[in-house]
Amino acid sequence: MKFISRDTSTFFRKNPSTFYQGAILSYIFFLIGAFEIGLFILFLKGTFDFTDTLPMRVLISLSGLIPISASLGAYEGASVLAFTNFKLGAEIGLAYSLIRRLIDLIVVFIGISFAFRYFTGFCLKNRKF
Repeated sequence: MKFISRDTSTFFRKNPSTFYQGAILSYIFFLIGAFEIGLFILFLKGTFDFTDTLPMRVLISLSGLIPISASLGAYEGASVLAFTNFKLGAEIGLAYSLIRRLIDLIVVFIGISFAFRYFTGFCLKNRKF
């Protein structure tokens, strides 16, 4: 574990712009996730306050820190907690988490189809099986 920490810190010392790019992209994706929650609330309730979606996103993101494989159940529980705390209801929180999981599943299948197409085309072209 020590060598991983040392190698990681050495990499970022040599390439500090990579660290900053990663941090900026992380913040951008966090804001996109908060906006996604806002759109979900907008579609279901009609109005939303963006300042409420930021702490909701934080609560939901913290569920990823729990060492459970794929955060199964923890993500849903955190979504229910976040939506309930902002008086939106547990059922809306559960619906959000399940729809979010469905979107993730669709993205995974799209990625698998592209990978399958690429690797089968590569293997057929180069005759490597």
